[in-house]
This record gives sequence, structure tokens and C-alpha cells, in this order.
Amino acid sequence: MACKDIILELASKILNSTQITCFELNPSASGRKYYRCSNSVESILIVYNLDVDENKAYINWTGFLENNGINVPKASFFENPNFYVVQDLGKNTLFDEIIDSFSGKNQLNVEHLLQLSLSQLARLQFLQAEALNIFYPIKYVSERELYWDLNYFKYNFLKIADVGFHEAHLQDDFDNYILRMKEFGLKGLQFRDFQSRNIILYVNDVYFIDFQGIRIGDVVYDAVSLLYQSRLKLSDKLIEKLKEYYKSELAKYISFDKQVFEKDWHLQALFRNLQTLGAYGLLGMVRNKHMFQQPLQNAIQRLHSLLQKSDFDDFREIKKISLQLFNNKQIKQYMNTANLQVKIQSFSFKKGVPLDETEHGGGYIFDCRAVNNPGRVEGLKQKNGKDLEVIEFLENEPEMIDFLGDVYAIVSKHVDKYLLNHYEYLSVSFGCTGGQHRSVYSSEKLALYLQKKYASKISISLSHRELSK
Repeated sequence: MACKDIILELASKILNSTQITCFELNPSASGRKYYRCSNSVESILIVYNLDVDENKAYINWTGFLENNGINVPKASFFENPNFYVVQDLGKNTLFDEIIDSFSGKNQLNVEHLLQLSLSQLARLQFLQAEALNIFYPIKYVSERELYWDLNYFKYNFLKIADVGFHEAHLQDDFDNYILRMKEFGLKGLQFRDFQSRNIILYVNDVYFIDFQGIRIGDVVYDAVSLLYQSRLKLSDKLIEKLKEYYKSELAKYISFDKQVFEKDWHLQALFRNLQTLGAYGLLGMVRNKHMFQQPLQNAIQRLHSLLQKSDFDDFREIKKISLQLFNNKQIKQYMNTANLQVKIQSFSFKKGVPLDETEHGGGYIFDCRAVNNPGRVEGLKQKNGKDLEVIEFLENEPEMIDFLGDVYAIVSKHVDKYLLNHYEYLSVSFGCTGGQHRSVYSSEKLALYLQKKYASKISISLSHRELSK
């Protein structure tokens, strides 16, 4: 039985209904697949994952955290250990709320939401779980895992970006870093992937998801991961304010020297930044995912700023590397390419709506058939929307002027949000009866409008499916 069929069968039993709607959510970086299933009354998430041990870890951590007052969705197995059911808290993530606040689309207090998150985090980090047998895949953060991430930066960023460095001296910096981590680290439960996409806003509070990899390690790493998230680029002033708030929350559970905390904070910020560069170097520069261009630039700027701290005076090789990054031609070329690819096309409804086979799909399909058809005018039937006679006809049609005005407004809002979120692809299609006149004209006009408005910020591809036959 196919996975989707099993999901539908499970959802029907859980929701006690034969009228079930199920669709797969956008794929995550892991091998897990998430399905939102609903009837007319309620909605649940069903997760499919072949790693049964990871599934068990998630269920066990869910029960432990919930019993200790941490906001997490309820979760349980149902019949098959490759599938588990999770309470559907909706799709309103902290990341989306922060992005919307930057664009002025909401009035929520971002600082307050981040404080709620850090307060819950601090409480989680000092729960007594060390004796429990629920850690997966490892229990303790060790030198081996730290070196893995540092080498990820070396091989997936430095060597890809063609940055010159002295390998032995860089290794000396890595060794020095590991020694300092041992000296200054504040130990507790480390969430590991504590970032704003793993925090859901639900019933005026914050809820954590994706915590199955909790291990024992340096707790400061989590707060740094949230506040230094490159795709958000929070202001230095806000980060400093929230750091002080996090310190006050930590003090409720553990005693620590404030100077030691500051050194630990800087070390974790550097480590997280190197991790980010390693990940974005691979995803952006090798796999050509344009959404990582601005975050990569933010991470480079953050690295340069961090290395001005006196704590890193003896990290000579990493400091040399940081200076090189600002003048690296390959990186500058990558930064200057368009952030967003906009695909515009025309088509005939008679021959079907064009399929979008990109990773996330979606986009706009506009119907031009409410506008008078030039194809019914003598002398224009054999022409198309790029011919002067058809252009003149349509530019004298008030319905077309109003239609395109609405399209420009809708698509512009979409492009603005996509650029802000560093998304990489948007599809806009225009359909009419034969795919020759109105749809071709509309596609050409939108491409011209967007090119004038956004210039090098976007890359436009324009095609006319029926004209190429």
C-alpha cells in the first residue's frame, strides 16, 4: 500500500470519518514526511519516518517535556511505528511573525515573543533528564561532533568558495576553540535546533517542535542559534537586550559567573556562525539555492564583527579568512545574482493548465478570458499578443487595463514578501482560450513591469507555451 493510502486510512480511523482531506507539507531537511489531515471539524498531523528509533525519541521527549510544563504538541503512535500522530498547532511560526513584523504587516511584539521562547528554553534546559534512556542519536555533545561541524565549515564553505588558508594553522584554531568550549561551557539539555521555524505560535503562547535530537551540552548554544539566525538578522541592540533577558532566566536555575557567560556566548556565536557558513556554502553555492544568498552575506558580516572581540585575538587563521571573505570574487559574484526567479508563461485553457514541477509548486494562474478576444476581430486571428495590432487593440480595452492593474498589485505584494523571506521561485501563468492573444500580451506586460520595478533583484523567464508549438 502506498504511503499516502496508509496515511488516509490512519486519518480515517483517528478522526472517525470517511471524508478526509490530506496533503503533504513542504519537505523538511530530514527524511520525515508530514501530512496535514482533516475532516470538517478537526485537523491532525501524521508523520511518516522509517527511522523508528528517532520516532520513539520524539514520542518519549514529548511526554517528558509536557509533564514538566514545556509547551509542546501532543504526540503518540498509532498502530504502526513508522507513523505517529501529532497535535496540529497550525502553521503560524515565530519566523513568519518576525518577517511580517519587519515588513509592517503585523503589530505583534517580536521582543515579547522572543522573551517567551527564551524563558521556556531556560526552563527546558535544566530539567533533570540525564538518567533517562530517551536520548537519540547521542546523549552528550562530544569533541567528535564539534570537530564535525568545524570541518563542515572548512570543506563545504572555504574550499568551495576558493578561500586560501593554511590548513595546519586553521586546525590550531579549531583545537584552541575546543579547549575553550570545555573551559567555559554551561552544561544542560541542549535543544540543538532551536530556531524560529521550530517555534509555533498557538493560543497566545509559544510551542516547541522538532526536539527529538535533544542532548546534553552547552545550553548557551541554543539561545545563540535563535538570536543569530542569519535569515532573520535581528538588530545588535535587540540581540544584546535579549541576551541579558536570557541570562536573568538562566539565573533562576543555575549559578554562573557573568564573565564566563560572556566568553561562552562569544564562543557559541562564532561556532554557530561557522556552522551557518558551512551549510549555506553547500546549499547556496553548490546546490544553487538562491534563498541563501542574503543569509550567507549576513553570516559573513556577523563573522567579521565577532572576530573583533578580544576573546579571539589568538584565532589568527580564522581572522585572516574573515578578511579574505570581503574581497572574494566568487562570493561577490554569487551575492550579485538575482535572489528570486520569476517564471511567467502564457497558455491555452483548452490544452490544460501548465504543471509546476518545482520543489514547492504553487504560484498564480490568471484567467484572461473576461477581456474581449482579439482573435474574433477580422485580421487579428492569425496574429498574437506580441504583434503591434493586437497590442493596440488590447491597450484600448478598459477591462484589460483594470485586469493588469490588479495583477500588478497582487504579484508585487508576493514578490516583496518572497524577497524579504529569501524565497527563490515564483510562478505566474496567464491563460486564455487559444493561448495566442490576451495571455501572451498579459505575460509580456507583467514581465516588463516587474523588470522595471525590481531590476536586478529578480530574474525573469518568459515563455509562451502555445506559440512555441
